[in-house]
Amino acid sequence: MKIKRINISHLEEFIRSGEYRSYETVPITPERAWSQARNPHAQPDDPALWLALDDTGHLLGFIGSLPAKNHRTGERMGWNSCWWVDPERGNEAAMPLFYTFLKQWDLHVAFSDMTENTFSIVRQMDFCHLREEELFIGYFRMSFKEVLLPRKKLLYPLVPLFALMVPIINLFQLLRISTTGSNLKGMELEVKEKIDSGMLGFIRQHHPMEFSQRDEVEFNWITAQKWLVEGTEESREIEQKYPFSYTCMQFDWKWIVTRLKGEINTIMLASERDHILKILYYYGEAPGFALMAIKSLVASNTGIRRVIFAHPALLANRGMLNSLLLMKRIKIRYTGVSRKLAGEYPREMIMQLGDGDAVFT
Repeated sequence: MKIKRINISHLEEFIRSGEYRSYETVPITPERAWSQARNPHAQPDDPALWLALDDTGHLLGFIGSLPAKNHRTGERMGWNSCWWVDPERGNEAAMPLFYTFLKQWDLHVAFSDMTENTFSIVRQMDFCHLREEELFIGYFRMSFKEVLLPRKKLLYPLVPLFALMVPIINLFQLLRISTTGSNLKGMELEVKEKIDSGMLGFIRQHHPMEFSQRDEVEFNWITAQKWLVEGTEESREIEQKYPFSYTCMQFDWKWIVTRLKGEINTIMLASERDHILKILYYYGEAPGFALMAIKSLVASNTGIRRVIFAHPALLANRGMLNSLLLMKRIKIRYTGVSRKLAGEYPREMIMQLGDGDAVFT
């Protein structure tokens, strides 16, 4: 086995190569490569990927690195952006890949959204401040496919019943949401495609305890290229070879701004992906207004079926959504910051749901 390094400056050349096309599993998509090549915190010779290859050139596994900046100290760091090994042939490649990523950044690394297995490995290695945090999923409308597909084939005879139930439940929710979901109590709500100077000033005032502290340059880089695309013949071919998210029906970012008496009091950056609204960033000291904005968006957009958020201020006030919910779930989100990167990781320091590369998906 050998480990091959793909630098930031070679990403776009790599995805055009015959080597890339020859892999049964591809380690990156064209859209991710284009975006990562333009990361404002990346240097040309920074590694973006490491590939584990056997003697025949078969891809055994890969791990990704997203260069970033620790805004508190000015030092450079790396987010873990992906980690995959061939389930049949790649077990021995997993840890060498991981050690290579850690060595590159001299343990100045962070993890925004780990799997339970990765969390367990990092905990055993004992070099990180780790957290198990709550993630809220609120269900407002039903989807026939979501009801049926996860179920066992034994339920297939009940398809006609499900086909009748789902529209009836959604009609009930439409009436319920329309009467309770738009009470703004003097709040002004605005949805914007781009960030402006007034919003940036507000964010700077309200991100001192945020881990990432993203700036205008980063937000503009993020929204310059989507990583998730609508299915085409070419993208579907790549999707079959890529082990992470790639194609979807619809994906967009939106800035959700609330004002009281003309003054901004909350800002959220959200993604809307296939009927799911995910609150990636929240800024402000009025979470009730942010949750009223979410209620209003759910009321005005019948395409929103679920809402996801993890910011502690929103979690503490999530009961405001109960009057509209069909059901809710609390999942565990695993995050980590190395001790070399942050000697202390106080509870009040917040890793937002969009940190790392999670903002793209």
